[in-house]
Amino acid sequence: MELAKHAISIPSNIVILGQKVSAVSRSDIFWSSPLLDASTIGHTQCSRALPLSSFRNFGNEQHKTNNLEGNKKVKLKTKTLLSAAIAATSMIPGMAAAQDTYNWTGWSGGISLSSISGDGAQAPAVAVIGGIPDQSPDGFALGGQIAYDNQFSNNMVLGVVADVSFANADGSVADGNFLRQTSEINSLGGLKARIGYASGKWMTYATLGLGFANVGYGQSCPAGAIAGTCASSGAYSASGDSFQTGVSAGFGVRYGYSEKLILGLDYSYTDLGGDFYNFQVPGNVLPSTRYFDTEIQVLKFTMDWRF
Repeated sequence: MELAKHAISIPSNIVILGQKVSAVSRSDIFWSSPLLDASTIGHTQCSRALPLSSFRNFGNEQHKTNNLEGNKKVKLKTKTLLSAAIAATSMIPGMAAAQDTYNWTGWSGGISLSSISGDGAQAPAVAVIGGIPDQSPDGFALGGQIAYDNQFSNNMVLGVVADVSFANADGSVADGNFLRQTSEINSLGGLKARIGYASGKWMTYATLGLGFANVGYGQSCPAGAIAGTCASSGAYSASGDSFQTGVSAGFGVRYGYSEKLILGLDYSYTDLGGDFYNFQVPGNVLPSTRYFDTEIQVLKFTMDWRF
């Protein structure tokens, strides 16, 4: 079987098929086949043929197309992975806070739940030897607050906050064998300036201003006392109350859970100073007068809505 060279490149790209070719450059032959001889292809007189360089160009173009499609797929996968990574980091509280911008300027108000710890030093109007033991009213309070804050370009925040809570906090101590001294905190609140620093959805702050509370005092004797004041006066329970004001200072942190909801934790210390109160002991002509100096510590959880 004769190996036929079936195509020779010429300027017109017209080749004669079936003719033996004795000398052809390798770059001009675009295909040859041992399965076809000159007699087989001799039935075809001529044909249109492309040079080998055209096939090379076609291969190059096909390679470029494949590269472009591959690059598009790589870019699409990269974009998808990047989007997934951003979505994943946004689920981490610390990362989300760093990425999100949050402006604290505006009004907010809501509810609070507080733990109260008081310290009261009580004394008669005219000091006597021995004095009266201190009382420490403890308990809880439920209340609310309203505030306005303004955030500046350097992330400093200035604001004012007013709050009031209704409390159930009391304490008592034994004063002698039978007599008991009691104290209670009925309500408390304040009006304070707030200075803070914002970092994304977090804001830390300090407060300073006016604190107030309605504080009750009293003493009681049980029935059947056999000695002391209670033995002579018999069973009784006497109390009084006073509205006291003083200096309040504290600090806290707030978190912007969403555009509308703010969660916070606040600590405050209030020194109400001293005040006199009176109560009537049965059998006495004149009321008894006491001086009471009250200090209150409050740890408060807040939930505010922006409006």
